[in-house]
Amino acid sequence: DENGKIGLAIYGETTQYTTNTYNDNNWHHAVIISNDNNDNYKLYIDNVQELDFSTTSDVGNSFISRLGSRTSNEYYFDGSISKVTIYNTELSSTE
Repeated sequence: DENGKIGLAIYGETTQYTTNTYNDNNWHHAVIISNDNNDNYKLYIDNVQELDFSTTSDVGNSFISRLGSRTSNEYYFDGSISKVTIYNTELSSTE
């Protein structure tokens, strides 16, 4: 959002925001993981869990990702994104 917090919304659910801010002109490592049912999500920033929430939405195989803005176009990401990777398997904590 405009205050330097990172938001995560899953398939129409209410956007959840980090408590910490990340508009400090430093690079940060962000990871989003979900369980096999796609109903529980966790967001890690710099190896620290920031968000953990469940959704009742049926994401299924039609999951659409949007980086940099919300669907309402209220906020846009003002920064740089590098090395985006999407895996179809859960990674271990060492990976």
